[in-house]
Amino acid sequence: MKLAGDLGLKVPQSAVVTDRAGLAEATKGREFFAKPVFSRGGVSLFTNVGVLAGAMKLEDCDVSAQSPWIVEEFVHGLDVCTFSVVQHGKVTGHSAYVHPREIEHAGGIVFESVSEPECLQVVRKIAEATGYHGQLSFDFMKTDAGMVLIECNPRPTAGVHVMPEEMFEEALLDKGGKSVRLAEAGTQRKYSVALVRDMLLHFREAWEDARYLFGDAKEVVAEPRDLLPALYQVLSYARVFAFRRAGGVSSPSTRLMAAYFDDVSFNGDEPEVRAP
Repeated sequence: MKLAGDLGLKVPQSAVVTDRAGLAEATKGREFFAKPVFSRGGVSLFTNVGVLAGAMKLEDCDVSAQSPWIVEEFVHGLDVCTFSVVQHGKVTGHSAYVHPREIEHAGGIVFESVSEPECLQVVRKIAEATGYHGQLSFDFMKTDAGMVLIECNPRPTAGVHVMPEEMFEEALLDKGGKSVRLAEAGTQRKYSVALVRDMLLHFREAWEDARYLFGDAKEVVAEPRDLLPALYQVLSYARVFAFRRAGGVSSPSTRLMAAYFDDVSFNGDEPEVRAP
């Protein structure tokens, strides 16, 4: 956030807190969004706005000097994400996308590429300033004042789904950063199994799910040339049952995501050291 602010980019006001009292003070009398600073795939999301408002209570937040939290002003707008391939500070492949359908308001299950030149400008500015090399993803809020940068993921994200395979390959092989390749707007991809699940659990949203399930969006997992990922997608649901038996997160709104991220999420905790 500090780097983005120093580069003149739009970012939400934020503060880092190291105890629950500080968290209470930072969230008092304002619309906010809070989560652990070191959060990858985490489900600890504390807010008083939107569909997740009240899903987590102040007393449930594990805040300490070892596990600090970041509190941001809540930014209203349209969620837009990007995925880029960067070669030593130069963007060689880029996609911007939205997710019209989400699973438990926590992750996309339908993805649609869009044209948002301002997002590319932000990615370029940060990539050049840091000399970044690798795959880089950002989350934005599209507001009346423009794109507000709210999160960075220094790794691949679902934006790779809406980037043609040839474009992705060329971007990876363009070591000299000779050109930038842009994913064309209007490409749709979907997770069919997740859409079916959402239809069964959230009947009121079944029509919207069905629109995408039977629409033109191309399936991501059940690829006819390679059906094994589709099989493992079904088998992986055993993780959810094991998570429940072990007494994992009890809230229905976060149970599925918590189960799938159980052994890959990171909230600043020290890794377990095992004897050889």
